[in-house]
Amino acid sequence: MKGEKEAALLERAGVEEKRYGWLGAVGFYEKAFGLALKLEEFLKAAEIREQMGFCFFKAALQAETHEDFRSRMKLAAGAYERAAELFEKIEEEGKRAKIKHP
Repeated sequence: MKGEKEAALLERAGVEEKRYGWLGAVGFYEKAFGLALKLEEFLKAAEIREQMGFCFFKAALQAETHEDFRSRMKLAAGAYERAAELFEKIEEEGKRAKIKHP
């Protein structure tokens, strides 16, 4: 059930993107990101955070003021940094030795 809710949020974010409603899409991605973290789906969470960075970037290009542009670009950079941290965490977990107990 929780996976269905996440999928619905991602679908709504996609609809916003198609309408060029980048900031609206970010809101849905933020909720889906929280669900992915709660379910410990770190790869999905990283992918969602990466998409949020893209949406903030596109929103920056639509900004009407210099301040809005700078603010959204900073948000985009932060989202990409957080995605990179999550991807690194996933990679590190894959490299750890695992002990199999009978």
